[in-house]
Amino acid sequence: MKINHSKKIVKGIVLILLVGGFFISFNYSFTEAKQVDKEIILTHIANYDTYDYAMGVFVKDGIAYIADQHQDLHIVNVSDPSNPTFLAQGNFVSSARFGVFVRDNYCFVSGWNNRLPIFDISDPSHPVLVYSLYGFNDACDFVFRGDLIYIADFIHGMYIYNISDPTSPTFVGAYSGGYQTADIVLRGNYAYLTSLVGVVILDISNPANPSFVNLYSTPSRVDGLVIHGKYLYLAAGTQGFMILDITNPIAPTFVISCSLSGFATRVELKNNYAFVCCSSGGLHIINVKDVTNPIIIQQLTQYTGVSNIFFKGRLAYVTNGFNGLEIFRLSKK
Repeated sequence: MKINHSKKIVKGIVLILLVGGFFISFNYSFTEAKQVDKEIILTHIANYDTYDYAMGVFVKDGIAYIADQHQDLHIVNVSDPSNPTFLAQGNFVSSARFGVFVRDNYCFVSGWNNRLPIFDISDPSHPVLVYSLYGFNDACDFVFRGDLIYIADFIHGMYIYNISDPTSPTFVGAYSGGYQTADIVLRGNYAYLTSLVGVVILDISNPANPSFVNLYSTPSRVDGLVIHGKYLYLAAGTQGFMILDITNPIAPTFVISCSLSGFATRVELKNNYAFVCCSSGGLHIINVKDVTNPIIIQQLTQYTGVSNIFFKGRLAYVTNGFNGLEIFRLSKK
């Protein structure tokens, strides 16, 4: 009887260990599964074909404002993103470039041939042109800081205007150092501009007299850039996607580059993801949580005319050249 009792005890211990091991193993697997982050991807939900070549987009209050190259400002109702509909067109004597931005009741558009068209959009269905000529050549893109607008001019460099009265902007300062610039971002007292030979850094502590600080040379032209934290993310043409460390704001250091299909022209950041637009190569989504190891997680190579991207909540609005506006939903896989 004693032997049988011992056997029962041993069997009980074995059973407890087996069951316990099962739960330990199950809990471990479950914990590991929870630690795996799901990647953000884009799911296409609609297209709106503009009249010409869509280059820039800004969305506010269910209205998309599109810089549509030779058809000026195209205004589309996207309150139902699955069914975008035409609302109005704002005309000006020029061709629209990448820049479009809504500030209060005004829409600013960058334009070729001496133009910075500004529309009163108090009624988006009836835009009214309140200003156009700014006196220089090719406004590619721009950025705001307070009442100042900093314009990346492809022919002449950078111009700064005061737009406290959008119907009558006033000249503040300029830098014309021979660099052809297409995009601009600001950080503290410095402006970072794209160029055909790299990234130009200007001191803008005195907006009336911006001055050259440094040039970070790149193997290919740079057309787009964005800052996040201590890093500068570049759309670097044939070089693809590039990351620079700007811990020292006037002396960037190379972190890594990533080859992409097509010619990288614009880049935007959302959370830990870079969205890079490549002409002829489509839209690339890159996980940059670890900046030393960017990972391409999605390539939408069928959208060969992509030139810009704008995020609004869980939606992404992408200009796709002659195909107009593409609307995507951000989801996780």
